[in-house]
Amino acid sequence: MARNVPRTKAARRKGQAARPSSPAHPPARSTRRLAATSTGVIQAAGSAVGKALRKSTEAVADAGSGLVNTARGVLTAAATKQHDAVSVLKAQHRQVESLFARVQSSKASQSRKELLREIARLLAAHTRIEEEIFYPAVRSLGTDELETLVDEALEEHHVVDLVLAELPRVHPGDDRFAAKMTVLSELVEHHVKEEERDMFRRAQALGTDRLKELGARLEQAAARHLGEDPERSGGTHAS
Repeated sequence: MARNVPRTKAARRKGQAARPSSPAHPPARSTRRLAATSTGVIQAAGSAVGKALRKSTEAVADAGSGLVNTARGVLTAAATKQHDAVSVLKAQHRQVESLFARVQSSKASQSRKELLREIARLLAAHTRIEEEIFYPAVRSLGTDELETLVDEALEEHHVVDLVLAELPRVHPGDDRFAAKMTVLSELVEHHVKEEERDMFRRAQALGTDRLKELGARLEQAAARHLGEDPERSGGTHAS
């Protein structure tokens, strides 16, 4: 019967070297730890992506588009039952901005011509009721700042009206039509931005009741002017 022979130190060292230093597969605990770490990284990345997407969405929402702003502006007064002067005029601003967006994206001459006619019609009614109803009320507050704002607004109306008067003489398919329409749009945009930022804010001093009363008058006057035949009413007024 074979006897167990004690192994020498050299043999023991040789046997230890032959064995792998680590198992071929990581222990189950290490695997679970690795999976948990990977899941955490993925969740963190997902959260970061989500935040980025939310920021992008908010930026797009802030930038908006002419059509979205118009829909919001036109529906705000009815949805919230706020028919004060500022809400009425802002809704009209959004409506005109929508028409500018449409005419600038249109390539068809007939469509451009019809949209220009509608822009002229709305601007005529809008600026007329501002000058007849809203601006005098703002002047009544009696501040130098508002006097200056009203005077500047009237001059801006006049400049817009000059450009608007030239457009019907340019063929809608001509490059000059697009150029003049861009200039007109930028003039109106500048006017609207200043009016909403400065004049409308200061007009709040008129008080809630007064602004609501003015809003009702503005709505009635706008409906009356929009129902008029432009030829009989003398064309467009200063915008």
